[in-house]
Amino acid sequence: MAAVRALVGDPAGVYGALAPHLESQIHDVCASVSDVHAEWRTRPPADEAAARAELTAAARHQVAAS
Repeated sequence: MAAVRALVGDPAGVYGALAPHLESQIHDVCASVSDVHAEWRTRPPADEAAARAELTAAARHQVAAS
């Protein structure tokens, strides 16, 4: 989770640990984004807007499922 703390501007963990369910959600969303990125190797997005929309949809779907 050090990468997540660095991403949100808390590399030293000053603000404390994330709740376990949030850590799990973050991990699941990152896995979904990674899956989409892997799919792009064979099916690249049409443009940047399409890429953003696809990543956002994957993240929202994962959060709703958890």
